[in-house]
Amino acid sequence: LDQSSLLSSYPSTPYGLVSSDNSPNQEITDFTTLGHTQPRTVTKLFPYRIKKIETGKEKESSRRLTRDERAAKNLNIPFSVQYIINCSMEEFTDILNNKSLGNEQINLCRDIRRRGKNKIAAQNCRKRKIEQISDLEVELGSVRSRKRNLLEEREELMFNHMEWTMRLEKLERHIVESLGLGSERKLGMICDGLL
Repeated sequence: LDQSSLLSSYPSTPYGLVSSDNSPNQEITDFTTLGHTQPRTVTKLFPYRIKKIETGKEKESSRRLTRDERAAKNLNIPFSVQYIINCSMEEFTDILNNKSLGNEQINLCRDIRRRGKNKIAAQNCRKRKIEQISDLEVELGSVRSRKRNLLEEREELMFNHMEWTMRLEKLERHIVESLGLGSERKLGMICDGLL
């Protein structure tokens, strides 16, 4: 089988080749548009996505440089950005006093350190905020549990109050009936504090 006969057996789309069978995860490599050196992998469900598997060396070399790393590289600063940001103040002063660095390089070193320290401070701030939110969620859970317990206790106390009120009324009726007093007489005695 040659390449053209293999490719002609699959329907073509503007995005590449799509498998003609019904398996959604089957991948077809399209060698016509990119050549033999850089195959493009297309799936049936997502023909517009290009899948490229990089080896470990490619991942390291293809890592994008940050703005500060590019600027330091362009001005030939002999220190890494991480070193400039994380070194002690004494070491940073030594960098600034280095006679081999020009004013533009020194200003860039200051900017790199300022931005790096600011980035670290912002990360720490976000971390503290997340921890505070987590602590507040725990506290909120305990407060809600306490509220639920207090509501249950209140309901039980209200039930006990109603029960004791009914018992007291029943006892009052029994006493009034046993003394043979009428309801008008009872009210008067209660008001006077005699009963």
